[in-house]
Amino acid sequence: MNEIGQTIMPKALEMLDRAAELESLLAGGGGLGTLHLGASLTIGNYLCPRLIQSYMHSYPGAQVRLEIGNTSHMAAGVARFDLDLALIEGEINDPNLTVTDWLGDELVVFCGADHPLAEQGHASIDRILDESWVVREPGSGTRQTLDRAMTPFCRAGRSAGA
Repeated sequence: MNEIGQTIMPKALEMLDRAAELESLLAGGGGLGTLHLGASLTIGNYLCPRLIQSYMHSYPGAQVRLEIGNTSHMAAGVARFDLDLALIEGEINDPNLTVTDWLGDELVVFCGADHPLAEQGHASIDRILDESWVVREPGSGTRQTLDRAMTPFCRAGRSAGA
């Protein structure tokens, strides 16, 4: 081996060792590591506990870190690579993120038992829109769904949740 070969050989062997280490990690030899999961509020509180339990049962030794927040916050976490995956309720329009439909959901309008609408059992959209509402914050998937569903029924100057 010439002088250049003797200089390069240790670095080449080191590169081959690192390549073998990377292959092992990609093949699962280094364990799964920690799954950094994000979820919007409802999913995080009601669905994630069972999902995480099932995941950890399927992958013993796996670690899961769950962060709960609104849809826009979770999408930002995935875009920054702070989260590996986010389960959200709202729409995301970020060309850098892949969005896959997962589950369906429905929203229900309700009121207190002593509210005048409670006695009626049924109310028109116009009657419902005449009421004051308590709604989720902007950026919430639930709020996005509500706004989208009610937009065709809202008259100029009046919005759902106003």
